[in-house]
Amino acid sequence: MKILGLAFSSRKAGNSSKMLYYCLSKLKHNMHETELIHVHDLDMNPCGKCNYECCKKEDCPIHDDLPALFAKCLDADLLLFALPTYCGHLPSTYFMFSERSQALLANETIYEEGILKKVNFIFIGNIIAGADMSSHEALYSFAGKSFFPETILISSRDYNRKPINGDLIELEQVQDKLERFVDRLLQK
Repeated sequence: MKILGLAFSSRKAGNSSKMLYYCLSKLKHNMHETELIHVHDLDMNPCGKCNYECCKKEDCPIHDDLPALFAKCLDADLLLFALPTYCGHLPSTYFMFSERSQALLANETIYEEGILKKVNFIFIGNIIAGADMSSHEALYSFAGKSFFPETILISSRDYNRKPINGDLIELEQVQDKLERFVDRLLQK
């Protein structure tokens, strides 16, 4: 199985990236092919400054790394997204990814089969700062669908840690929680 992990945090040594790497390492240990992409390393632009070519079945006029990223997503068997939460919202890079999927994927069926059915989420954030609300922003794409992603929400506050330190992965309780998450992914 080919598993693609997307880290939507700008910090490569932050909690999101470290937890994603941990999960991918466990999956690789189970003989799966894995790849981790730090989304902030990509040239990525939001929708806009166009004439809605996507609505006219024309090519998107924005030329960046997203078409290649979507090709990798479509080629993967499982997608694992690590998303930090900020004041009750997801990172802007996630919104660019989601928004541009409308223009870059030919139709709803390709989006649903090629992306949504494969995606699973690691959310990192504190409930007191709206992490539950931001996770709903991502999960709204699954409303009315016959399938649902595996999700996990890790809160630094639950472990008396500061999120900026990026050290949650060092805790055995967090590792145990992530291992149970990986087990659920493997059972899918």
